[in-house]
Amino acid sequence: KKKGDSPVETIYRFRLKNTNRFKSVKWECSILEDEQTNEQFYCHIGYDLVAVEKQSVAEKHFDKSLNNIFDDLQIGVLVQDADSTILLSNVKAEELLGLKKRELSGRKSDDEKWDIVKPDKTPFSLDELPTMKVIKEKKTVRNVVMGVYNPAKDHYVWLEVDAQPQLNETGELDRIITTFVDISLRKEIEEKAEQQRLQLRTMMDNAPMVIF
Repeated sequence: KKKGDSPVETIYRFRLKNTNRFKSVKWECSILEDEQTNEQFYCHIGYDLVAVEKQSVAEKHFDKSLNNIFDDLQIGVLVQDADSTILLSNVKAEELLGLKKRELSGRKSDDEKWDIVKPDKTPFSLDELPTMKVIKEKKTVRNVVMGVYNPAKDHYVWLEVDAQPQLNETGELDRIITTFVDISLRKEIEEKAEQQRLQLRTMMDNAPMVIF
């Protein structure tokens, strides 16, 4: 090839380590040139075709009217692949997570960009996340409270999360449906109530009298 030619495309398919799953990757190779030194070098760009194809297939299962219903839901919904890759998201999910559809698409639950904490403000371990529990146990996980940092709002949004497995004919995990609602107001009220309870307990414990 010469500088300026169209990229050479090659598709590789390989088995993921210690699994029966395969991944297809399209590599594009181009020749570029440093304008200052005139030195030429190769530029390789890889695309995960499996994620792109699965997202396309998932979207085909939603006709226009169903997509409208999906986006009108007032709960956040994510459709995730068996390895936790996000295939679809609705408008409410994007709003609560503070991310655009293109930013959510392809992201996994173990992505380092997530900033997720427990009610006591300590970080979630990977194994404690609802989606990862579903992948491991193939059972529905409900009512998990977590704080997810929302970059659009620049603060944590408190969510109550459910994750439900969808199994194929052979009993293998096919999809995960993750839903969540905003409980930030409830969390704020609970924290204020707990603070008042502690203040009252401190006052009672230090009062110079017997109190029932």
